[in-house]
Amino acid sequence: MRKILFVLFVLLSLLSSTSIFASNYPSDYTRQRAFVSVDGPVVLSLVESGIGSWFVIGYKKNGILGVGSSINAYVKVTREKGVGYNYPTSEEFTFRIEREWQDTGFLSTPISGFSFIGPVGLKKVEIAFFSGDRWDSKYGTNYVFDDFNTFRSRPETQKFTSSNNYAYPTLAGDVWEFLVKIMKQ
Repeated sequence: MRKILFVLFVLLSLLSSTSIFASNYPSDYTRQRAFVSVDGPVVLSLVESGIGSWFVIGYKKNGILGVGSSINAYVKVTREKGVGYNYPTSEEFTFRIEREWQDTGFLSTPISGFSFIGPVGLKKVEIAFFSGDRWDSKYGTNYVFDDFNTFRSRPETQKFTSSNNYAYPTLAGDVWEFLVKIMKQ
């Protein structure tokens, strides 16, 4: 009886372990990839994995608003016309961004790519920052990150891949450290 139970246990263990690896997902499906663009004191990062995408907005401490415990980011997104489940072609958001604890400036918490831009069709992101009545809007023109069809492949886009698979909904530690390193530049 013990032998039969042992054989059944071994067979069930083998069957359950093979079903885990039977999916068609690649082994790095949850590994996060960061794509970062910098314009003056502004850092815009798109972080993606097989289970989600996030934006992280940064403002370096050497910017004109680099003091204080928090600032506000005004963000305007523009989508391709007629794309995306009845989302408007442009939308405006305001985010409060806290000081990054290593004193490199301000970094937002991860902003869900789906709720921020909608499911598809991002063309352009414009960002300005304010604290009280003081603004940094690149002299009224905003900091503009456009042509998201090529954002990931541009030579000036800094890229990083996490060393480990990581679970939703936060950023992997090494991705966060990569963003902090860029904030220090």
